[in-house]
Amino acid sequence: MLAEAWYIAQRDLKHYLRRRIQFATSLITPVAWLVFFGYAFSGAPLTGSPASVPGVPGLLFLVVFSLPSSPPVKYVLLHVFSVRYIDFFASGVVAASTMFMASFSGSSIVWDKRLGFLNKLLVSPIPRTSIVLGKIISTLIRSLIQGVIMLGLSLLVGVKINTGFYVLLAIPFLLLLITGFSGVSTAVGLRATGHEFFELINLVLMPLFFVSGAIVPLEVMPDWLRVFAQFNPLTYAVDATRKLMLGGELGPLGVGFALVDVFPSLVLDAAVLSLFLVASLLIAVLIARKTLI
Repeated sequence: MLAEAWYIAQRDLKHYLRRRIQFATSLITPVAWLVFFGYAFSGAPLTGSPASVPGVPGLLFLVVFSLPSSPPVKYVLLHVFSVRYIDFFASGVVAASTMFMASFSGSSIVWDKRLGFLNKLLVSPIPRTSIVLGKIISTLIRSLIQGVIMLGLSLLVGVKINTGFYVLLAIPFLLLLITGFSGVSTAVGLRATGHEFFELINLVLMPLFFVSGAIVPLEVMPDWLRVFAQFNPLTYAVDATRKLMLGGELGPLGVGFALVDVFPSLVLDAAVLSLFLVASLLIAVLIARKTLI
């Protein structure tokens, strides 16, 4: 089963590497988000303000201080803007870029249907599960490459990573996120008959991105929106990636990377992402067995 799955994965990887423009645009778009959006809100240090918080943009600073004193506001003042916004935003871009890549992977199944390649697989003596595993393996490799490249590009555009080489610990969390969303995308691709695949995926992805803590911390969201964020897998991937890029309390973790500061939340992130992965794979396999007859 694994040998057949690897053959299918190799085919998809060869097709992906031949589409150089698609590979380039998949990197250019998140980098553009990071540079233009991140630096636009990073601003410059303020002087002559009620309190001087380095890195807070003037307009946003005034908005924050015009709000009543509350725990979310204190969180923003004490933690988020103790670092530049681009450093805060970078972790969200890295995690979201892998999510987008994984979520559109099911489109290859749609094209295989239209071009007749899927019919050739169905008449061949291979398990139906191999088709699903092959698609997920290729997506895992492609999305992971993008995530690692995005980490490197983040450094090139000026993002500060406080944790040094420990940032590589974010890779397992990205793997869980990628595998989960590739399972969902595969399931949608198996059921979709045409361009409605892209419509369904786009309908879901942007709300997941905005309600994940990637752009603003959960603490400043309305209570009702925070409830949705708790059920968003991307929320937990962004949280883990951010802690492993910036450290505890969005700052350095101290001597020797004090995991005690972030370990409990990382365990929670890993547990939720693992549950999401298992559920998505089960759904993908079940749909494959019913659809690929």
